[in-house]
Amino acid sequence: MGPLWCRADLVVKQSWILMQHCAVGDWHHRVLSELTWEWEEGTSWIVAGPNGSGKSALAALWVGRLDAVAGKLERHSAFATAEEAWIGFERQRLLLEWERHMDTSDVSESPDPGTLVRHFVGDSGVLQRFGLGEKGGRGLKHLSTGELRRACLARAWVLKMPFLILDEPFEGLDAAGVELLRNLLSDAMVHGKDLVFLTRRPEDSPPGTWRRWSLPLAAGKSRPADLQPRSFGTAPLGTGQPVLEFHQVNAGYPGVPVLVDFDWTVRRGQRWLVTGPNGSGKSTLLSLIFGDHPQVFSNDIRLFGLRRGPDLTLAQVRKRVALVSYTAHLGFRNLFGVTGLEVLASGFAGTVGLWEDPSWDQVEACRALAAAWGLQEAAGRLWEELSWGTQRLLLLGRALVAGPELLLLDEPCQGLDATAQGHFLDKVALWAADGSHTLVYVTHRPDEVDPASFSRLLLRESAP
Repeated sequence: MGPLWCRADLVVKQSWILMQHCAVGDWHHRVLSELTWEWEEGTSWIVAGPNGSGKSALAALWVGRLDAVAGKLERHSAFATAEEAWIGFERQRLLLEWERHMDTSDVSESPDPGTLVRHFVGDSGVLQRFGLGEKGGRGLKHLSTGELRRACLARAWVLKMPFLILDEPFEGLDAAGVELLRNLLSDAMVHGKDLVFLTRRPEDSPPGTWRRWSLPLAAGKSRPADLQPRSFGTAPLGTGQPVLEFHQVNAGYPGVPVLVDFDWTVRRGQRWLVTGPNGSGKSTLLSLIFGDHPQVFSNDIRLFGLRRGPDLTLAQVRKRVALVSYTAHLGFRNLFGVTGLEVLASGFAGTVGLWEDPSWDQVEACRALAAAWGLQEAAGRLWEELSWGTQRLLLLGRALVAGPELLLLDEPCQGLDATAQGHFLDKVALWAADGSHTLVYVTHRPDEVDPASFSRLLLRESAP
């Protein structure tokens, strides 16, 4: 093992970052090796690579969340506050974890909204510029994924960060949010802010003068295929019994309605594509279905003909319904010393990790699924060593191995390159082709799938 170089206090006037023969990771697992690169002041970069190439690891290294375990790393003194310039899902996860940690709702007479958007950003004019003028009174934890992304960028703007580290910044944004962010980033470059744009889709980068760095493919990995919408066949009529019934449902946050007098019926065998802008209630809808939203008890919501309560407990919901989402994926991020096979087997218990030994039949079912999906090697490896795309495919296997009647997919292809997305959607299409399974697919990218394969539900934002 080489010496540890992580000199966050080093002032390098000519460069933001200088790496020479760097290896990135921890004591037992190297994510990247032999990296030599310099980010000079006055330049902006597109850093492109497929799943598993180490883009997010680079961002974590630059802001001090990972170490350089060999080689030389020098960072400008401005990186003492670099997390404020880090825009992406990982930064949002850390913010929300802090908000949950500080939540006093359980010991107060009213729900704790947490940090308000206007206090987090600190400038009403910037709030307006970033399309958040009417969101200033909301808590950060009550924003949609796209709204929180914009709030983080607005805060970096107010703090006058001289650079931005953008890790797949358009993931989770609706079309209007993508266009707004592209324009803001282009404007930032014009006014002298230096950017690093980490992406698996370099064509998504905003207009500007970019230098390019392509990360090498991992050993044994093929070049990603072109993105193609997947067809699931013709949308089924769904004449079976209702699986989901929403009758005049009202849900939201204190003072912020999200779903208003909402009616919806999903029948057995149907496939539904749910779309809508950030903040329109897509995640609220899924949390009401999956059973972890408190307002499920105050509304007429029926699942398999039953209302939540003594006749349908949360444990029973989890045995019949499976969810794959970015938030659910984050719940598995800190699993260490656990194999891919053990993650698959945890689907039978509906837990994160195994709390009790699975039966022999369950283990055999997991091995059979891994073999059928070409995941035998991944099943035998440690979870933390697997790429994001492989983890997501295993989480889909975990969701399906126990035979759910209803599958909920919430932006399931976030973070996946074209090859991983294709594998994922092919497995979903094969499962849905049975005709007895019911699928609810939520996405901001309806071009992922052929809309003719689905019934459509368009949600609209109901209130600021």
